[in-house]
Amino acid sequence: MVVLSAGDPRVMHQRSNPVAAAGARGRQRARILAAATEIICEGAASSLSVAQLAARAGVSARTFTNLFSDPRTCLVEAFEDAVTLASRRASVAYNAHEDWLERIRAALGALLGFADERPELARLCILHAPSGPAPLVVRCREHTDMLAKTLERDAPCPTPDSVRPWTAHAVIGAVLGAIHARLARDAGQLMPMRNQLVATIILPYLGPDAAACELAR
Repeated sequence: MVVLSAGDPRVMHQRSNPVAAAGARGRQRARILAAATEIICEGAASSLSVAQLAARAGVSARTFTNLFSDPRTCLVEAFEDAVTLASRRASVAYNAHEDWLERIRAALGALLGFADERPELARLCILHAPSGPAPLVVRCREHTDMLAKTLERDAPCPTPDSVRPWTAHAVIGAVLGAIHARLARDAGQLMPMRNQLVATIILPYLGPDAAACELAR
């Protein structure tokens, strides 16, 4: 991949044209984030350097430092961009339904479909980020907490004492654990897991009969 120098006519044009400059920065950022995703999925996040990221992305070290303060910040932004893409798709699917069970099915299906389409992002978010550098681990926990709060807020509760406060975290943990195991084994697409995962989510809230019906779909 060619690294553009400061004197390259294309760079000079970008400097004189704000729209072109913004577009170039966006493309450079995307290339660096893609490089960061590749490297962390290779298990090399702990030794990540500016030079390594710049070389993989085909940009200069100066371009990298103009966009990111350090490699860890770059990794966090790669993770956050992936989470944002997945969350947008899940939110559209979730909000398209009124019934809670159908919301869960639709949102989970959207997430699994996204993971099957972009397996490198699924591996980043599920396999590698939770055991990555400290800032990534913190953001993983925060996103898990947000998921649990959404589940607690919207899920039906048959009686006030029937579902404990930690139930949502346990359910989210079980679902993420199952996806993690399948990705770690490289066992194929995730969408076939949907019925089992939906059953896992709804069991504490709708009971075993509803979960059994979901498994039978």
